[in-house]
Amino acid sequence: MSEVEVPQVEELEEHKVSRFSKKVALMAAIYVVILAITSVTGHKAMKEMLINHQKATNEWGYFQAKNQRQHMYIMQKQMVEALLLERKDTMNAAALKNYESILKQAEDTERRYEAEKEDIKHKAELYQETSAHYHHIDTYFEFAEVIIQISVVLASVAILAESMAVFAASKVFAAIGACITSYAFYLFLT
Repeated sequence: MSEVEVPQVEELEEHKVSRFSKKVALMAAIYVVILAITSVTGHKAMKEMLINHQKATNEWGYFQAKNQRQHMYIMQKQMVEALLLERKDTMNAAALKNYESILKQAEDTERRYEAEKEDIKHKAELYQETSAHYHHIDTYFEFAEVIIQISVVLASVAILAESMAVFAASKVFAAIGACITSYAFYLFLT
């Protein structure tokens, strides 16, 4: 008859520790996957924020250029008005007609630039709002990344210390990080 070998108490303890370590390591791997998704999406939000900020900056530059050109036409109009006020009676008909044409063109261009500036301003403000929206979202992703990184560190410490309490803390941090990530995703997709 064969003898049944009874395991030693130390061997059972090692097996128990090994099982605990594997469980914690598996959870840490899941945390890292969540962290990677959070990080990639956070970078996407940051990129959108920067793109929209740059677009807003470009639109405001275009607005300023239109504003400067509009002021050039206002000055031209004022100069022609002053000239006509001073010399209208002494001008020949052709010169008078030419100056009146220049005056009308300057007035029309000034009005057109004013309307164009309003459209440009509206576009720039929309880009600014979109940039601020993505900045808000990016803040949540960054916070979630930190919380999830802490959960990974706690899981590592749990393995080294063989501590169920530290492992439980890592689960709490991971759950909080996952909730913040979910909320940030919700904001990102809406």
